[in-house]
Amino acid sequence: MAEPSCVLGDPEGPGNVFVRTIGLAGVATFLFRNKHAIRGNFARTEGLWSVLETPDDPVNVSVRSVGLAGVVMWAVLVDLVKLNWLDSNLLKQRAGNRIEYQDFVSYIEIDPEMQKYPQNIFMTTDTPTNVKITTSKTPEDQITCFNSSITIRYPDFGTNVSSELKAIRIRSTENITVAVSAHHDITTLIPTEKLSTSYIVSPPSPDRRFQTFDAMTITALQDNTSIVLSELGLSVITNYTLDALETRIHRNADVLAYNIQSSKPVAVFCGMYCMSDVNCSNMIEQIPPSNQLDTIYIVPPNIDMLRTSATIITEKNTFITIRGITIPFGPGRRTRLSITDNVLVLRSVDPILVTSQAFHKDASVGSPYLTVVPGVNQYLPWYKVVVPSGWNTNYIAVMMRKSAVSGLRANKQSIKANTIRFEKNIAIEDLEYSVIIAEVAEGELTLDTIDNTPFGLMVYGNRLGAGYGFAGNVLR
Repeated sequence: MAEPSCVLGDPEGPGNVFVRTIGLAGVATFLFRNKHAIRGNFARTEGLWSVLETPDDPVNVSVRSVGLAGVVMWAVLVDLVKLNWLDSNLLKQRAGNRIEYQDFVSYIEIDPEMQKYPQNIFMTTDTPTNVKITTSKTPEDQITCFNSSITIRYPDFGTNVSSELKAIRIRSTENITVAVSAHHDITTLIPTEKLSTSYIVSPPSPDRRFQTFDAMTITALQDNTSIVLSELGLSVITNYTLDALETRIHRNADVLAYNIQSSKPVAVFCGMYCMSDVNCSNMIEQIPPSNQLDTIYIVPPNIDMLRTSATIITEKNTFITIRGITIPFGPGRRTRLSITDNVLVLRSVDPILVTSQAFHKDASVGSPYLTVVPGVNQYLPWYKVVVPSGWNTNYIAVMMRKSAVSGLRANKQSIKANTIRFEKNIAIEDLEYSVIIAEVAEGELTLDTIDNTPFGLMVYGNRLGAGYGFAGNVLR
């Protein structure tokens, strides 16, 4: 049996952790420098709970760790904390703490611009990890190892000789965040464990200056997945069955909003797709399932003279407060609101889907992009993203409580005043929020707050003839 290894902690900290192993005799001592916690068969650092199981036969355990001020000691009897190096396909559930490999799916569309602008996968991690990328049609896997962030081209998998839609599955041995590009635009991928069987979707606004069609794609996670596509609140349009990683594209037929119901979880993407390589830019955005929608949204503007519209989609009868006025909304209603240099606040009685779409006034200057707006209750205190290279300007839009702004950090540093391009304070009920848009450099970007206050994050950028945008997080 090969000796496995495990990396613990922050590689920037001092010192090394080592493990002395005493096989069958019974005691494995994990020396440490910091706090530790043991709950049943779990040993925990400040990060995730790690499952340890013991084999019946004698075994020597080798644990290797990078040095770090955050590395933890584990001192446990083998009888209590058992060690088993798990299969690469899953991690087990123990004591109500779900621990599993991160798992994502995405589709790839072959269009005329693929050779000029190949699709990329952007991945970040806080722990060194292995990532496996597969398709349903090919036996070979692409395995990538990285320890912070990485940008890779979509695997070939024969896609350069096929015109059909294909899907890939991305599995990681540690927690990661993943975003993918489609020609220009970028979307954050949703872990498959968060995907579901019910969605509401509204295609983006078509812009006749671009040779595109607006549409959505549906990708199955499991075989024999039945799908029913309806006009939201009205009749069924079509139904069919897909096997694992099969993908179907639906061109929009002047339907304002769709409802998708499936027998098993599916991944849903929405955007605009190129019909030619002339004045064209794909838009892509993965849509969160209905059970992940929120009731309060802060929609920031897009600077650089970009025209922004926010689209609201309702699934049931509800009331939405817009610019201080409460309006009744029926099921399946789609409303688009223009945003110029202001901030839009939306409050709904029931969960709604909100997307942000940006266009430049001059089509030759910047192409459109689409972004799901994160709800206030979905904000997180920490993000790690890759700001893509090759763009003239890149921005972050941060929505957070005003009282916590001074504690916001980008790559462990305060946001520099000379990078801020927009700042506005708004009130939501009894709380005051700040919206800050700052210019950032390309590359890895970690954002957090000193006091762990959650905040919303949207990233976007542009160059001549192109634009992109994605959210840091769209889930609760």
